Amino acid sequence: METALEQSPTPVPVGPPEDQAELEIWPNGIPVVQLAEFLKDKGGFPLALQAEMTRQKFNCQMEDLPRLLLAVQTVKAARQGLAFDLLSTLSENLQQDPSGTVTLTSMVSDLCNIAAGR
Repeated sequence: METALEQSPTPVPVGPPEDQAELEIWPNGIPVVQLAEFLKDKGGFPLALQAEMTRQKFNCQMEDLPRLLLAVQTVKAARQGLAFDLLSTLSENLQQDPSGTVTLTSMVSDLCNIAAGR
């Protein structure tokens, strides 16, 4: 007779699949990566216009505009946070390595990891 300790463990997912989570958050299930890619060159436009462009691009309804505005603001805040963090790290590292050799290598490595989603 098998005891509870002898039974093989059942894998438990740590969260919902990424695609399913996106379907629940953004209108029309806009993938976060596609949204960020679409908005990357639209930073010079007002947020409301970016939300409207997003609505048109992803065929969303007018009533989705408040959530799309939130999505645009979220992408903008994430980009700003990343930029400030990288600039802060760069500034600190350049004080320790004025030549920038180690700093540049470290920053390129960090950017590659960020781009890879790690």
